[in-house]
Amino acid sequence: FEEKNNAKALKCFTKAIKLSDNPEAAYLARGMTYQRQRRPEKAIADFTQLIEQEQQQVAAYTYRGMSHMDLNNPNKALTDLNQAIRLDSTAGQACFNKGYLLFNLQDYEGALTTFRKMFRRKSAFQQKQHLENAYHFAGRAYIERGKPEQALEAFNESLALNSRAYRSHYYQGVLLHQQERFEQALKAFDSAIAVKPDYWQAYLKRGYTYGQLNQYEASVKDFDRYLSKEPGSSKAYRMRGLAHAKLDQYQAALDDLKKAIDLNAEDGQAYFFKGSVHYEQNELQRACRAWQGAINRGYKQAMRYFTKVCRKQPSQPQSE
Repeated sequence: FEEKNNAKALKCFTKAIKLSDNPEAAYLARGMTYQRQRRPEKAIADFTQLIEQEQQQVAAYTYRGMSHMDLNNPNKALTDLNQAIRLDSTAGQACFNKGYLLFNLQDYEGALTTFRKMFRRKSAFQQKQHLENAYHFAGRAYIERGKPEQALEAFNESLALNSRAYRSHYYQGVLLHQQERFEQALKAFDSAIAVKPDYWQAYLKRGYTYGQLNQYEASVKDFDRYLSKEPGSSKAYRMRGLAHAKLDQYQAALDDLKKAIDLNAEDGQAYFFKGSVHYEQNELQRACRAWQGAINRGYKQAMRYFTKVCRKQPSQPQSE
């Protein structure tokens, strides 16, 4: 089991169950092995067998609850996790998974209530990983509740427990970017990528941040990395196009913006940027057509440019 040789582990645990007069530990271990193999029905059967023999089995209730989560049975999962917590209020895995389940059910206040109970008794929890994860998802729940400062505090607590918690670095960066604290956001994304170099979403967000800091060459490189793994992202093409435009690389900018529009024909901002690039090249009719396309897609910022430039054109085309 420790070596993750699941097939051999199952044979050993099954033999132990047949031979032992007290097979409780073997049922628990075999259930955990089934769970690792993503066979939740078989895992539940073993945990249930154990619970029938020993009603006070905190681990069995916890893992059976987690298996019900795997089967998308939230009510059964909550029943088991609550029972585990009633038996042991410091059962870190049960407490965290209850909060995590409530978070995924979009019961953010319920998740926060569960996590806060953990935080008030954090010295009682033996495995800090459960607390680290609880702080991380508390931060995300605070984001959903529109409380960015509390979210940042939660991510800081997560990182204090594990400085390599790349997801907390990432969401910290997202919040700092939203608050226009771009230098700090950049450091957060750097930290996330340093821990997990293939965390592609962090490259996308860091590319945005480099753009806000007028570091457009670095921005283009990050969008290049992201698009190498996510070639269907219209947003990434649009933002890379903008970065190319800021570097006066107009043809590269137009190529990216056309690609963004091909991927998402309703991307009004891509039309707006495309119009701006044409304007910089003194291609006024093309600029006006693109801005008209942005307006048609609800991108209101284009109206000011269209009114100022295009209505002065005597033969302005009406189509996009």
